[in-house]
Amino acid sequence: MSEVSMFQRLSISQRIITLTTAGFLLAAGILVAYIYLVLPASVGQLLIDEQQTKAERIVNLIQAELDERQQTLEKLAPRLLDGEALRTTDQINRVLDGLVMDTMAFNGGIAVFDRQGIGIGEYPPDSGRIGLDIADRDHVHQARTTQRAVITEPLVSRSLGLPSFFINVPILSDDGEVLGFVVGVTVLQADNFLIDVAGDHLSQPGEVYIIDPDNLLIATSSQTHLAMQPLPQPGRFLVFDQVLDGQASGISTDMAGQSVLFASAAVPQMGWIAIQTIPRELIYQPVTRLVAQLLVIAVIICLMLAIIFSGLIARLLRPLGETAATLDAMVDSKDSFTPLPEGSHQDEIGQLVKAFNRLLSSRDEQRQRLFLATSGVGVGIWDYEVGHRKLIWDDIMHVLYDVRLGEYDDLMQAWQERVHHDDLPWVNQRLQESMEGERPFDVEFRVVLTDGTVRWIKANATVVRDEQNQPLRIIGTNWDISERKRVELMKNQFVSTVSHELRTPLTSISGSLGLIAGGATGELNPQAKQLVDIAYKNSQRLGHLINDLLDMEKIAAGKMRFDMVLQPLMPIVEQSLEANEAYAQKHDVSYRLLSRDDAMLVRVDAQRLIQVLSNLLSNAAKFSPAGETVNVNICAQRDLVRVEVHDCGPGISPEFQSKLFTKFSQADSSDTRQKGGTGLGLAITKELVERMGGAIGVESEVGNGSVFFFELPAVHKEDLCDMPEASSAEPDGSKARILVIEDDPDVARLLATILKQDGYLTDIAYNGAQAIALVEKFTYDAVTLDLQLPDRNGVSIIRQLRTHSTTAHTPIVVVAGNVQEGQLALNGGFNAIDWLQKPISQELLQDSLHRVMGHTSHKPLVLHIEDDEDTRRIISLVAQEIATFHPASTKQQARLLLEQNNYDVVILDIGLPDGSGWDLLPTIKQQTRTPQVIVLSGQELNREQIAQVDKALQKTPTSTHALVDLLKAYNKRRKM
Repeated sequence: MSEVSMFQRLSISQRIITLTTAGFLLAAGILVAYIYLVLPASVGQLLIDEQQTKAERIVNLIQAELDERQQTLEKLAPRLLDGEALRTTDQINRVLDGLVMDTMAFNGGIAVFDRQGIGIGEYPPDSGRIGLDIADRDHVHQARTTQRAVITEPLVSRSLGLPSFFINVPILSDDGEVLGFVVGVTVLQADNFLIDVAGDHLSQPGEVYIIDPDNLLIATSSQTHLAMQPLPQPGRFLVFDQVLDGQASGISTDMAGQSVLFASAAVPQMGWIAIQTIPRELIYQPVTRLVAQLLVIAVIICLMLAIIFSGLIARLLRPLGETAATLDAMVDSKDSFTPLPEGSHQDEIGQLVKAFNRLLSSRDEQRQRLFLATSGVGVGIWDYEVGHRKLIWDDIMHVLYDVRLGEYDDLMQAWQERVHHDDLPWVNQRLQESMEGERPFDVEFRVVLTDGTVRWIKANATVVRDEQNQPLRIIGTNWDISERKRVELMKNQFVSTVSHELRTPLTSISGSLGLIAGGATGELNPQAKQLVDIAYKNSQRLGHLINDLLDMEKIAAGKMRFDMVLQPLMPIVEQSLEANEAYAQKHDVSYRLLSRDDAMLVRVDAQRLIQVLSNLLSNAAKFSPAGETVNVNICAQRDLVRVEVHDCGPGISPEFQSKLFTKFSQADSSDTRQKGGTGLGLAITKELVERMGGAIGVESEVGNGSVFFFELPAVHKEDLCDMPEASSAEPDGSKARILVIEDDPDVARLLATILKQDGYLTDIAYNGAQAIALVEKFTYDAVTLDLQLPDRNGVSIIRQLRTHSTTAHTPIVVVAGNVQEGQLALNGGFNAIDWLQKPISQELLQDSLHRVMGHTSHKPLVLHIEDDEDTRRIISLVAQEIATFHPASTKQQARLLLEQNNYDVVILDIGLPDGSGWDLLPTIKQQTRTPQVIVLSGQELNREQIAQVDKALQKTPTSTHALVDLLKAYNKRRKM
């Protein structure tokens, strides 16, 4: 950081000189490095080639010496004949004694053998070869067979007992018969010709070695003391190791550890290898001297150029420095724009000054335009210097925050004081997160003006960072969004009004018309019945329109809640088919499920997915001809499931398919009247599917019906670990649901089978953890419990269930091997518990469940808390045959009735004249037996609110029928 700072403080001329000098030095350094790296390698290869040539020349010298000795013996052989036979021993010895010069070539002497390989002559005399038998020697056999001279590899002489090599020349008759052999013996330890060969190179750099690999000897060397010495141990002389491994040349180290270049060549007849070495430093010494000289020359040239350039550049850049000083003075003086002096320069510096003048002029114009634009729309600009903690505002920012110019020395203090105290902590947090790079700064917050007025501010900013990604400054904008917030509030109030004030009377109107149309007031004449049917159908249509409009508003505003839960797909599909069956029958159409996959799980909001399926099913029924069947197909893959709805309608043209999922789109505008509908259903369906991570589409041909489909991410049950066995959910409550908690699989399945035969739905949990997980997910009408579980005691589960509001009164049947232990542990502390001792029978289990679940034949008692009298009257009339109703229009009336009666069901509206219906939940759950709580409200509930009650319904034209179905289901469970 300091080096960069020092460089930035240099002037332009100094920077140019520094960079130019550095460039020259860099170029020189690269050149020197190239020479230092490349030249030794090239010279080294040349020297290796030269050593290879020398090694081969040594081999040639050895070969010439051997040829000369062979020729000496070949000349001697005919002189040992007497006609066609060998001379006598005395004659042969006299011949040999006369060969003084010839015998000097063989320091081990010369011997003559007859055709059987028996010695008959020798020189020097008494050398022990007369009578010596060498018939078994390979060279004798080879010379007799080939009738040619043989030079052996080094052998141990039988007469001398020393390492030697032999030249065996056969003695031939005129007709080519082998009559004997003349053998020259060379003792390696005393042979002078090898030392002469090595000595021939003593005047040259490097060393020569001639080694015998078979006998592991150094035959000779330029280092004479090594002659006939054994080869060093492997690893001591790496040159020898590499040559013996087959490497002819290269770079290695000698016995002294010095790096050398080496080359080698083999002597074929002897099996020897000649090696030539040269120290590697002989290559680098001249190169090092050359590099040092080049560096000195480069430094001298660079210094001379730096001196020359410094004078030239200083002269060239002097006008630019004067211009920069003038410009800096203009900035500091904060005067209005004055053009910089352009002078008489026509070069690049003069052009730069002119460009500065044009830039400043353009910038001044842009500043004026920006001020006019921001002041016109009320956008304030701020700049925060992080290091100095200094905040700068323009004039509009002072207006937005109601701060006079000069009122605060520290505008950061003014901002902290003006931001609403509830918003300041999280806005500061977001600002800090923006500086740390976690998220952009884009917030809306409140400021409190001097007179106490609250103003909404929209703020966003960009963080400017240095090379180390640290924040230097933050530049942003503020503008007043108070009007937008006021409009949003009005819209929300309007939506709330539509949600409650329109849905509530519409529910009464639709319910009343439904009763009249169903004959509750007696038989109507045809004309009156037709008018009532028209009014009833249009009230239903109006209700759907209100629901669709509100759904679209919530989707567009991002306020629609999605309670995403991983759950089986098939129960949702089956519930949707069952819910739309009546609509299909109305159009004389039936639904058929072609395929199913009970193992596929989807992470969806069940109610939203039911809404999607209901829309597709109702459309298919609506547009299919009477008597046709709408087919539903489930296509499952490992990580994707596709649900298809096949109708038999008229089909959709290709040009309209692209518009099908947009708002208010219908293939034929006349369909609005003929088929009904708002044109929003498919648009809502598409949004719902995509919000749940899926995709929707259509395949259709005109005249051949349509296939509407959607795809959702899915997971197979087999991919999940430790999932408890659970039956499909029955949200409509048509059957009682019982949880079997039992660790023995056989006993658990037996209990489940008994309960299913008696008409119950069952889930199985094999341990306490699975049991608690299921209880948190589903609502159970009763629980059977074994006290001995693998992970916890059953008594602790009872205590936990009784401390939770939703299971405080859930009936429990303990099925255990020792019920007395559990009874003593609880000591009668909880109600609605029965005890069965294992083994049990079907009758005992059924009787126990009937006893704890309090089954009775009389109608359930329902408390209906609703401030709209018409809604209460309609629901009581519709359901009067299946339940007894007590009405309450306020919280006070409801509390009084709850104190006086024990209710089976409570129907609760949220918006009451004296407060929220939620306030009554604690009182409701204090009843001796906790009643079923059904919320019927025009307001949409969130996930947490839905979890507090047994069922939540929105007020719609069809909600009355849904409520009646729930009461029927509850009554059915009570009578089981």
